[in-house]
Amino acid sequence: MTKRIMSLLMIAVILLCCGSCSGIKLTKFVDVTEETAVPPKIVFLGDSIAAGFGLEGYTASDLYNCRSYANIIGEMYDKELPEDCTGVMVNKAVSGATSSELLESIKSGELDEALADSDAVVVSIGGNDLLSVLFGIIKDTGYNYESGKIEFSETDILSAALDLLSLDSDIDSALGGFRNNLKEIAAGLSDKTNGRIFIQTLYNPLEYFKKIKVLVNFSDDKIDTFNKIVEECAYDGEKQLYTTVDVAGAFDGRCTDLTNINSFDIHPNASGHEVIAGKVDSAVRKYTYSYTKTVEVTDEDAVRRLVLICAAAGIAVIAVITVIIVLLVRKNRKASP
Repeated sequence: MTKRIMSLLMIAVILLCCGSCSGIKLTKFVDVTEETAVPPKIVFLGDSIAAGFGLEGYTASDLYNCRSYANIIGEMYDKELPEDCTGVMVNKAVSGATSSELLESIKSGELDEALADSDAVVVSIGGNDLLSVLFGIIKDTGYNYESGKIEFSETDILSAALDLLSLDSDIDSALGGFRNNLKEIAAGLSDKTNGRIFIQTLYNPLEYFKKIKVLVNFSDDKIDTFNKIVEECAYDGEKQLYTTVDVAGAFDGRCTDLTNINSFDIHPNASGHEVIAGKVDSAVRKYTYSYTKTVEVTDEDAVRRLVLICAAAGIAVIAVITVIIVLLVRKNRKASP
């Protein structure tokens, strides 16, 4: 009889524990932050250099089918990121965009969606503020093209030199406007994203025109000023707003090979985009990035609750058994002659 009672009690305790623990899950899903060497989401902004103008496969309506440096980097980072982190590259560059137009796009909110969760933002801007003016001087001199060569006359050289002198103040004014716009662009981007910001310097494709020394020297001086502005505006006091990408240094003395200037096009060619990709990549890798993933882990609180329930049930069983044993012993004593 005693053994039967004990068995029934044990079954009751087991059922009690099962019923009490049936709603307890011993695992839960939590968000975990992982570090990476490259940004999971990278956004490119700016002008035709970032857009890939002049490359095979480029169209203004689709920037993702050419070997621009943006596409090179996007493809490279997507392969490098862990399997549980999908790489995202967004290119919002617009061919012909000036610093004023980029600033307006930032202020208007049209870039908010792209920037909101970005880990890195790379900007090429200002070329149209300056190069369009400088290059216009060459175009207006009316050179003849035969067999892909440009033949200069004394008249052309003199005309270009006079144009440069007359436009000096205009270009300085454009540089002043660029400085003001760049400061606002940097501040605006800082408000729109928590990601790292990178801004490229500008190369001088006019170094190709060696026969017009006055033009080369003049353009070197103005583009040097432009690049100093990019470097200076990277800081607001001691606070760093962005990192400078030294594209100018990589192209110095190599513009004939890295641009389409021999076809009267100032844009980088395929080799040029490979070089820019390398410079951007080097700058980006100076920092670490992170992404969040959801994983299933042991719920320590649930385990503790289960242990407490089982302990309480065990104590209850011991107490009940003890009482029953005591009662049975007393009963047996009374029944003895």
